[in-house]
Amino acid sequence: MTAHIATVPVVVATRHIARGSTIGLSDMAIRYFPPSAASDSMLSSVDDAVGHIAHIDITVGDPILAHMARTAPVVPEGATVIDVRLTSSVDELLAGDTVQLVSALGCETDAAGTNEDDDSNADHAHCVLADAALVMGINKTADTSYTDGRQLVSFAMDPNAAARVMRHQESGPIMAVMQ
Repeated sequence: MTAHIATVPVVVATRHIARGSTIGLSDMAIRYFPPSAASDSMLSSVDDAVGHIAHIDITVGDPILAHMARTAPVVPEGATVIDVRLTSSVDELLAGDTVQLVSALGCETDAAGTNEDDDSNADHAHCVLADAALVMGINKTADTSYTDGRQLVSFAMDPNAAARVMRHQESGPIMAVMQ
């Protein structure tokens, strides 16, 4: 007589998955757990995580829970994607985050002395170039290509905001401000 033990499939990490990384098929495997050791938040199929972005660091052997990964961002309708050189740290940014892009130099003024970008930036200490820029990806390999410490990040945003960002990034530092 053979005893059968009930098990359920659970997705586990086969290698360290860094926060912000895209989870690939080779990063995961299915292991079988007794139902009493599994929870509803544990993924049961690698299809539920492949292509998602790791929201936190995931250690080798850890079950992958639903809240640990999110879907890769999709460019909103009517938006454009541009690469922006950021002066601020990108360590806390994740694909899918929405941030403000701010110029540290203030907004430009036209010949009449009025703000051509945004009349709400009256103090001119800084200038909000894009109120809602969606982080599409962070170029980890560009970190050493800029000697001034800037890092390259892809953002989706309204075309008018993209034009402001492109104009300002040639003249000074741009920072991402978490919302």
